[in-house]
Amino acid sequence: MAANRSRKTRRRGRRRMAAAASLLMLLMVAGIAVFVSRRTVPERPEPVSASTPAAFETAAPVPAPETQPPSPAPVTPSPSPAAPAPSAEPVQVKLPYCITVDRGRQVVTVYTIGASGKYDVVARQMICSTDKTGKHPGNGIYRMNGHRKRWVATVGNTYAQYATRISGSILFHSVPYTKERPNALEAEEYEKLGKNASQGCVRLACEDAKWIYENVPRGTLVKFRTGTYSAEEIERLKPPALGTGKWDPTDDAADNPDYIGASYHADAAATPYPGVTPSPTSHRTKTWKYRW
Repeated sequence: MAANRSRKTRRRGRRRMAAAASLLMLLMVAGIAVFVSRRTVPERPEPVSASTPAAFETAAPVPAPETQPPSPAPVTPSPSPAAPAPSAEPVQVKLPYCITVDRGRQVVTVYTIGASGKYDVVARQMICSTDKTGKHPGNGIYRMNGHRKRWVATVGNTYAQYATRISGSILFHSVPYTKERPNALEAEEYEKLGKNASQGCVRLACEDAKWIYENVPRGTLVKFRTGTYSAEEIERLKPPALGTGKWDPTDDAADNPDYIGASYHADAAATPYPGVTPSPTSHRTKTWKYRW
């Protein structure tokens, strides 16, 4: 009995395996047929109306014709400009001048800075009248105080134009006037230029007093000395002759009828050498005790 059941079981297993194999073969054949049909029969797209564009259809961009960039023109190097010649630039000089008052010669000499950096170039020479005694002030070097007055009262109820204080009561100024106006010149004092005539101040022709007043700064060194008188030098520097006798002929006042119309000096004042800083000055200076 047991043997019969075993044989039946084996037969059913073989039948099931054979059925499964047959089913597998059928599935394989069907898959191959579908694959071959898709490869050989193309899909037909649905017809599209010529008047209605397909959705999102855009014209294909037409490529622009290629253009070759223009060949650059050959560059011709331009000649280098010639380098400018160096030029000396003026420097800011606090003290462009120094001054010598020679009471023996009755000449004021203004020096400016030369190429060496020293005050060795004559900028201007002026005839003057210094003190009668030859002692006021004493010889030596003074540092200019620089206080200025357009008109100043002097000794003997007289007045002077363009006053610049040297030290104490010693000034550069014009020849005296009897009144504080330019047409009240003391003619006889004007004629004394080139001679000792003052009480201590340094008298000058109006043009020269004005030049110092306008150009020479505070702190400038002024040296008083006693040299040798030279008649030839005085003749060379003498100012123009008087006209009416009431005006200084070098005074450029607009209403001066005697004005000569230009500087009586033959040469314009020299200026500091450009680009040069003056050498240091370490002179021992003096002061004058009297003040106006």
